[in-house]
Amino acid sequence: MVPFMVPRSWPARSLRILLVFALTGPAFAQTPAPRADTPTDLEDRQGWTVDRKVDEATKRAAELKAQAHRRKDEPCPAMVDWDRWFQETLDLEASWVAMRDVRDKVRRSGAGGDKVRPFREAFGSAAEWEALVNALRQSMVECARQLNVKRAGRSEELRMVTERENERRAIELGDLGFGPRVPGGRGTRPSG
Repeated sequence: MVPFMVPRSWPARSLRILLVFALTGPAFAQTPAPRADTPTDLEDRQGWTVDRKVDEATKRAAELKAQAHRRKDEPCPAMVDWDRWFQETLDLEASWVAMRDVRDKVRRSGAGGDKVRPFREAFGSAAEWEALVNALRQSMVECARQLNVKRAGRSEELRMVTERENERRAIELGDLGFGPRVPGGRGTRPSG
């Protein structure tokens, strides 16, 4: 340590600390704050009214169901588009799986029948839900087979699907006000 900086008493230590702040303070003040990685639209949607949550869930269920029906009826992509198509289909399937949890939240939300009935119509029956999930999965398998895409082992595929479903569940529940928002979730919804 530099001889004049050796603290001999508490006033000397305090003076040294003030000197350090005086020298570094302007540098810190002129440094711009780092940009936040999270989007600014992370409002707390859990504070939404029950009616608004159910209305948003109804719109989302109808949107996802329509996208899933379109996707399952589409022909397989070209080999160059396989990765993008597969990831989008996997996201869509995982988001549709998450709608089952949204359905349970809507049922327990305390919303009136005038709000729950349209959601039930948009969601459909459990059998319709399951058939659509299976159709999306089958579409991915058939297209992989048709394009001769090397597939991962069964356990790896199951792990990947389960992981994606858990991610999308958190995103969908958060975006619809039934759970905390997930940073990066809003802009990553599948679109079709």
